[in-house]
Amino acid sequence: MPKRRLPPIRSNKRKKKLPETSEEFLDAGIELEESGDRWRAGDKVKAGRFYIKAIESYEAALQRNQWSFDATYNRARLQYQLAQHPNLLPTPSDVTPRSLLEKAVQSHRECLVLNPENQDALFNTGQVLCSLAEALVEYRNTPVEVRSEASNFLCEAVEVFQKCLQVQESQHASLGLGNGTGTGIGDEGDTDMDADEPPSEHENPVPSEGGQGDDDQMSEGSGSGSAQWVIVQTPVTLTQILDTALAQLDACASLLPLCAVASLGGKSLSWAQSMGETLISSKIIPLSQEIGREQDVALAKANFGVSLGEASFRAGLTDLAGWEAAIHLAFPNSEGTAQGFQELCDKADAHIQLASAASEKTEEGGAAANLAWRHYALSAKSLSAAAKLEPAKSEIHIARGDVEILRAKLSVPAAAESRDVLVKNAGVYYRGAKRLEGDARIRIEAAVKEAMVAFEGGDGGELLKGIEPGPIVKEVVVEAVDEGLFSADWLSRVSS
Repeated sequence: MPKRRLPPIRSNKRKKKLPETSEEFLDAGIELEESGDRWRAGDKVKAGRFYIKAIESYEAALQRNQWSFDATYNRARLQYQLAQHPNLLPTPSDVTPRSLLEKAVQSHRECLVLNPENQDALFNTGQVLCSLAEALVEYRNTPVEVRSEASNFLCEAVEVFQKCLQVQESQHASLGLGNGTGTGIGDEGDTDMDADEPPSEHENPVPSEGGQGDDDQMSEGSGSGSAQWVIVQTPVTLTQILDTALAQLDACASLLPLCAVASLGGKSLSWAQSMGETLISSKIIPLSQEIGREQDVALAKANFGVSLGEASFRAGLTDLAGWEAAIHLAFPNSEGTAQGFQELCDKADAHIQLASAASEKTEEGGAAANLAWRHYALSAKSLSAAAKLEPAKSEIHIARGDVEILRAKLSVPAAAESRDVLVKNAGVYYRGAKRLEGDARIRIEAAVKEAMVAFEGGDGGELLKGIEPGPIVKEVVVEAVDEGLFSADWLSRVSS
């Protein structure tokens, strides 16, 4: 999403001076952020330093004018961007993606206090809340109280997206474009936080003289206290409305398994299910048919169906067979049909989640283990197909290695017969991911897991010696143990 600026940025031809006013600190923050953008492709850490200085400049602007929506919005958006791309942060750093997400949530809430009906701020707030909830439940053994906190964030996200939909539909209708299912004139918008289209400036009108929101911006350098800025009204498109509806559906899907745990309290499973199903039938399907995005909607519906199947299992409303049926219904056998990269990844994840739950059902004996083996095999097949479509995606190769390790650990005859081959394959996949260009954190993860496999295979720790200890290495090991890839003995090796 673009940086917000009202009034428009002035020419940089004027003589540079240290910023003093809120508006000057806002200008300085934007310039620092643009410098970070220029360095991002070549030196991510240097870009990150510019971004951090930009945040500091936006905060200085807010110290001088707490009502500056633009400074609040830019700070919030940039905090979220850094949280989503931790490779931009300096190493070592006291700033973590989790802490940045928490700050971004608070900053976005402050945006909504200043302008509660700004569609950009509403959409962004929903996204940040979902990201923080996802970070909280990253581990399988997450405490109940933390899961409850994540559930609350997701409930808030669902409500924020609902408010965003209401604002967008009202603005769309006010322009004579229907009520969300009318014509698609000018329908090329995007509500994604990293989009480059200009914001809908009419959502943050500059108050007339005497207003408190942006009076600092209106008076400084305007030459007249009665000067007025021309606000260009950008139409809300059907694509934006559909994107918001899909984001809300995704929040409902993430909420479903948490609602299934009665001890969490909060919203009920039936509430989240009803919210999602109503959203699909009343908004998402009609909109997709009008603007031609049936494929995107089909995948969103599939993921919601899989989450509902998992939630029903977690709530004790069905068994593993019921969950399996939900997956097959969401992702039917499509041999010979073209499947997109994201569809293959989502399908693989659905199989992995079920297989992981089945592998823990030791009381059910061989039946559950065989079910886990079957679904790990199905996930491996989907990941293999995804790797052919996007061979440079290192995350896919790491996922393939993880699945091979998990398959090798199952107590079924097929696993015992092919254990050595599966473990060897995992090492190959990790090594391949390590060699690909991409996020530094992912390369470290691949290198650590390759070394862990080699160590357990008897290499004496030769690969481990080449890995410099650090917080990322510890994080990778903790996650690998939590996911059941390696034994808890590894925790003592990285505890220091």
